Amino acid sequence: MEEILGVKNLANEIAVKTTSDISEEDARMKLLSLGIKEEVRTWHEFAGMLKTIESTLKMLRNAFSVIGLLIAFVIIFVVIYVNIVNKKRQIGVQKAIGIDQKVIITSFVIQAVLYSFIGITLGYLIMHYIISPYTIVHPLQIAVGPISLILENSEALSRAFLLSLAAIIGSFIPAYSLSKKGLLELIWGK
Repeated sequence: MEEILGVKNLANEIAVKTTSDISEEDARMKLLSLGIKEEVRTWHEFAGMLKTIESTLKMLRNAFSVIGLLIAFVIIFVVIYVNIVNKKRQIGVQKAIGIDQKVIITSFVIQAVLYSFIGITLGYLIMHYIISPYTIVHPLQIAVGPISLILENSEALSRAFLLSLAAIIGSFIPAYSLSKKGLLELIWGK
């Protein structure tokens, strides 16, 4: 148990390995019949607590992911909106010379997608080559034992897709709303 918990000479739990000829519940009842007053749990009861902890950690991960996506959406929205406001006259001139509204909107969406691609790539590289290796060498210590942060490629792809979607929506809204404005309003700012 010391190896499992990573402690020495600090026993507050013991683990009993049973043989195949006795069930876990029978071994538990024999221990309790010896007068042990402490809690005696089978592996299934202990695993149930681990499943609860795991589901709680997954719930926290998903909550942080949603919060991160909302923050990314707002940041992309603000960056593109500020960029559009600063280019109002340029957009007005583009509309005046006949550039289609779809082309103007698409250019801002592509800009946001490029920003998100750079962010996704940097985030993946930092997580994969810096944070994960660091937490493997120096795991986080929690009550149930040490844990490391590992990013699986499938999860990285799903998060990258969601971030790209947030970038597309976050850039389309301000680009579309500004491209709907009249020509004089864009050029003269009235």
